[in-house]
Amino acid sequence: SAKEGLAFRRPEPFPQNTLLAARIATVLNDEERRRFTRAAYEAEFALGESIEAADDIARVLERCGIPQSALDAAGDAPAKDM
Repeated sequence: SAKEGLAFRRPEPFPQNTLLAARIATVLNDEERRRFTRAAYEAEFALGESIEAADDIARVLERCGIPQSALDAAGDAPAKDM
């Protein structure tokens, strides 16, 4: 990250349970998925934030302008099956 000029901060705890974030990614369209993935990585590895809980993910979704309804969709069977 230093070579590329990117911020890096190890989150606590590490590693984190990122199952909810992965399920969110499965319910988004391609453009939203790119924004969300970048925002989630930035939250966890640049800001050192947790992305484990629904509240954490809600903040990430808000930062990248994705509706909070993605949280509900992540709990549905299709997202879980993915």
